[in-house]
Amino acid sequence: MLCKTLNLVAGIALSFASALAMAAGYPDRPIKLVVPYATGGTTDLIARIVASKLGEVMGQPVVVMNRPGAGGALGSAFAAKEPADGYTLVMAVESSHAVNPNVRKDSMYHPIKDFAPISNLANVLGVLDVSSSSDIRSFKDLIEKLKARPDAYSFGSSGAGG
Repeated sequence: MLCKTLNLVAGIALSFASALAMAAGYPDRPIKLVVPYATGGTTDLIARIVASKLGEVMGQPVVVMNRPGAGGALGSAFAAKEPADGYTLVMAVESSHAVNPNVRKDSMYHPIKDFAPISNLANVLGVLDVSSSSDIRSFKDLIEKLKARPDAYSFGSSGAGG
């Protein structure tokens, strides 16, 4: 499944690059691809595959810049402040461009006014797993168990807006 998705991503990147290559003189310098999340995550992985293929087709390096923090807000704000000349791209995801600006009154960017969408690169599914020895067999089972003993469990989160 992941291989099919990554092949699709590469194909989209190549299509995008071919269209851009038709613009006279573009690109004549490296392109920044901002990932508003930490190195090693899903968004970073997809960005690096896209950057590699895009760089090959465009004849210019595509440099992945990880600028994590605040659920994607820091990197997205950085990208929003860059000149709108096609040399700075950002890997936008739901948390950075749909959730964060709507839950934070102090958002440093506007997802519609500050950005122009180019392409959907990937659809990434989340999975919730439990140990096979657990008695939890459904999401309903999990909720019941958590409600019965709320002090016995903990969870991790990327934070508010993430």
